[in-house]
Amino acid sequence: MAQFELEIPARVPESKQRLLKRLVCELRHIPGLVAITLGGSYARELQHEQSDLDLGLYYFEAEPPSIAAIQRLAKQFSTQEAPVVTTFYEWGPWVNGGAWIPTEAGRVVFVRQFRSGCRDDRGCTARHCSSPLQSAACLRVLQRHLSGRNPLWHSALRP
Repeated sequence: MAQFELEIPARVPESKQRLLKRLVCELRHIPGLVAITLGGSYARELQHEQSDLDLGLYYFEAEPPSIAAIQRLAKQFSTQEAPVVTTFYEWGPWVNGGAWIPTEAGRVVFVRQFRSGCRDDRGCTARHCSSPLQSAACLRVLQRHLSGRNPLWHSALRP
């Protein structure tokens, strides 16, 4: 099995870095997720001692991740019996759900966002990302979209 490398900004405290590594290592195995980003105050370099870890979970609308899998993972890391994990579209069409997970290293927030109607370099629409060519086009668009958002993992790096 290939070694999984994760680049976490040095401004993230050691305890939260360890938590991030464990979370991303588990999240990347959930089918349907295509990228994970670090957002919020750590992404904007405005963090303080009590800042939570905001993770963007990206997927394509045609192949969403399993909410049950995200719930299982949230429960595994949570210090509470029932962490909050929303279903799809509870927060609207773009940021369409997430989770609040209290952990020993502080609170973690998952924000689910999907990419739909991606356009490749030639302007071709890969609406449902169903073929390998469409998926590659969507992935290129997603990579550009994530370039300024502290990407932690995306499916092109999948070992």
